[in-house]
Amino acid sequence: NNLGILALSLAVEEIARGCSATGAVVSIHNSLFANLLDRKGTDDAGSDVAALSTTARQEGSNWILKGTKAWVTSAKEAKVAIVFASVDRSLKHAGIAAFIVPLDTPGVSVGRNEEKMGIRGTSTCTLVLDNVQVPEENILGEIGEGFRIAMEQLDLARIGIASQAL
Repeated sequence: NNLGILALSLAVEEIARGCSATGAVVSIHNSLFANLLDRKGTDDAGSDVAALSTTARQEGSNWILKGTKAWVTSAKEAKVAIVFASVDRSLKHAGIAAFIVPLDTPGVSVGRNEEKMGIRGTSTCTLVLDNVQVPEENILGEIGEGFRIAMEQLDLARIGIASQAL
């Protein structure tokens, strides 16, 4: 958004001072999710990001997603997710795309909430994609931009996570 990373960091720092769980929710939502939609969406519409097992294959004007995502923050509470999937494994990081996936889409299931030592204000679950059909208009950015998009978002998220510890 127009306020920038410093504003997000200061806001998360203050929120986390009172409640680390709420700080985590605000940080993750704004750095990994809302910011990406704002930057790569249309007006109408530590991880090794390149080592994805989730795949996407095109069928007509749709994409079919298959795979499992572990440690998904707010999976039980969310209505939509951004899923990164490999469209061509031979291209490694250049073969990754980002998809907007409504979580009520047939073939999507959310696993059990993982018990954590802290930050219990939001769920952390596995997300299973079993031949999930996503329309082409749900691609964020362009095919092949997924790795770069993910790394940009992870850089922003790391600032939010660090702000919670202050």
